Amino acid sequence: MSRSATFAHAARVRSSFALLTALYIGLRLAAFVGVAVVRYPDSQSYLDVAAKPFLSRAFFAGARPWTVPLLYKVLPDSDTYRTAGQLVVSVLCWLALAIATARCIRDERLRFVAFALVLVFSLSASVTRWDSLILTESLSVSLTAAVVATWLVLLRLPRPSAVSIASVLVVTLLWTFARDTNAVLVVLVALLVLVWVTRPGPRGGRIVLLSGLAVIAGANVASTTTTDASLRRIDRPILGAVGVRVLADHEMTRYFRHHGMPAPTPRVRANAARLKAIGGGLPTDPETEVFLDWVRAHARTTLGLYLVTHPRAATLPLFTERATLVDESPGYLPSGARNTLPPVLRAFVFPGPSEAVFAVAAVVLLAGAAGARRSRARRAWAVPVLAMFVMIPYASLIWYGDAFDVARHALLVKVVLRLSPLLLAVFLVDARREPTSASIQAGSFKVGQCTMSPSGDA
Repeated sequence: MSRSATFAHAARVRSSFALLTALYIGLRLAAFVGVAVVRYPDSQSYLDVAAKPFLSRAFFAGARPWTVPLLYKVLPDSDTYRTAGQLVVSVLCWLALAIATARCIRDERLRFVAFALVLVFSLSASVTRWDSLILTESLSVSLTAAVVATWLVLLRLPRPSAVSIASVLVVTLLWTFARDTNAVLVVLVALLVLVWVTRPGPRGGRIVLLSGLAVIAGANVASTTTTDASLRRIDRPILGAVGVRVLADHEMTRYFRHHGMPAPTPRVRANAARLKAIGGGLPTDPETEVFLDWVRAHARTTLGLYLVTHPRAATLPLFTERATLVDESPGYLPSGARNTLPPVLRAFVFPGPSEAVFAVAAVVLLAGAAGARRSRARRAWAVPVLAMFVMIPYASLIWYGDAFDVARHALLVKVVLRLSPLLLAVFLVDARREPTSASIQAGSFKVGQCTMSPSGDA
């Protein structure tokens, strides 16, 4: 191909991606314009934190984690601007993921398909409807897409660059403080990076990455030590979890009693479903106060020990409680919300029933295992694969540790379990379109168990 023909081809490719991007932005606007802005009881608490002085403890260690209040703080004091800001962040994050995914693809035609599939996925109403709600879900889902994008960029390179490491840490910091439960995933990822540090190869960048993740997790813990943060982000969730989960399960109750929990009083038993309300200041009695004080001081640690020592409890809720944790959430649909995807296409990229989600994930994982055995695996595959597996303990954490509005709080589980198989499937198709193993080995080099292109494009 002549030089001029090469330039012309590159221009056509750029134009195709630009047109698709413009169409995507138009469809996101169509899904957003005319939809009612909705506040919920939780909404005001984020606005209250946003009103605190910047750089104050009340802001960075307040009653709510600070990422959502930070967005609200930099925008004009209007729900219209706040939801528009959530839309802009969402569009940018999903475009970043689409670009990162496309750059992991070697086949040029499939690269465009991968770019389009990610954008189509984000057009699902299960993603777009949160933009008009004054809650954490829009920003949390958007930053999840950005986190996945930064990890794809980092692992696509034969050796992590300073920019890719910094990108992972900055986006992870924002994502961690979008929802406190995300900090648990940071710990799990840090453990995986620790394993990576022990593998052969340059360790400097990996150690920096591990140290940064540890600092982020520690910062989240430190941000919950103030009175306001402890009450809203620690005491109330664990009181609810003990009332709804622990006291309703004889085995868990025995375990907690064995680890020092006082016997539940009649008042506690009668009000188990609203225990966090009692712990929030309603009249009680001395024996009940002793029980509540123990729960505040020791229940989180005891629950963590229970999950660590009971593998079934730590893994099964994703499957046994799939109707809540995996099926699409029917509520939180603002007035005027509309689907921009045809039903068939939406069912393909964002299947509703959990049975379909698990079936797709299982098929794609089996295909991935077969591809890895043929020495076609690449490090970027680790992102969707590990994302799916870490959802198992994360779902248990949501189920046991956040006993109210679980379907909404499990939104990250629902999104990741649908997005990850889609990404892995695209990577697998790309791998099957590669030359034979012999020709691959002739023109590439090995990194661990993964074949990486010398150009760094895969």
